[in-house]
Amino acid sequence: MPKWTIHRKWCKKLGIADEVCRAVDEIIDFGFKGHDDRSYAQRVFFFIKANESYRINGWDGIKAFFLHHTMDYIEYYIKSFAKEMGWPADENLIERITRWMKNRIVTHVKYYKLYDWRNYTIRGKEDSEVIEFLLDMLNESIDDVFEVERVNGDVIIKFSKNVWYTVEEVAIFVETNFWEIVRDVLK
Repeated sequence: MPKWTIHRKWCKKLGIADEVCRAVDEIIDFGFKGHDDRSYAQRVFFFIKANESYRINGWDGIKAFFLHHTMDYIEYYIKSFAKEMGWPADENLIERITRWMKNRIVTHVKYYKLYDWRNYTIRGKEDSEVIEFLLDMLNESIDDVFEVERVNGDVIIKFSKNVWYTVEEVAIFVETNFWEIVRDVLK
């Protein structure tokens, strides 16, 4: 994972105050376990951490939350890509990558991770302990950050359209600055 100084540098470039960046870094890296796992339990933790980021820091917290996860994934993906190609993951890596590969990498990060996270849903029976806990935990943020649907005794929790628009802002920022972010991540 990138150093927090790198996370904060890019968080501030996105226009977010240093104290918000720091708080979200702590929520993500020291909060509930599970950074980027697609299991049901990890998606629950992902929602809880997003909620906490919003509760403490508002919409800037949500932006910082998705930017932090994206930067962590960029580092993982770029280093995995370099390994697969048999190249060292160093500052010269970017020069080795062709334009086609660069477009593929940016597209992968944007569409297969960032947009995937905003599409996360949690579904469960209304009377399940996990759903009751989560609804209680997210109560203040429902309508702003989360949407809740009830269908045939099931509860479906997902991110709201407000989050979708916020994620789009982060996606544009990341896409615009992608290779500069990669350079910092590889330091």
